[in-house]
Amino acid sequence: MKNLTFSYDVPTPALSKIGLANAQIFATGMNLWEFTKMRKPLDPESIQAGAIEYPMQRIFTLGLNVSL
Repeated sequence: MKNLTFSYDVPTPALSKIGLANAQIFATGMNLWEFTKMRKPLDPESIQAGAIEYPMQRIFTLGLNVSL
């Protein structure tokens, strides 16, 4: 699973009470899961370069988009 994003738009009536026009909360994950017969920690999408082995990085992001 390369990318996965969940987002939630906060209802407008709740935002108008605090003076905001729009707000969105989101969570994103990258490289969450892979299925391969390659031995760990090799990345199945990388170009094999000798004995250099870097583990697959998993990245998580949590954020808030707000407009006034």
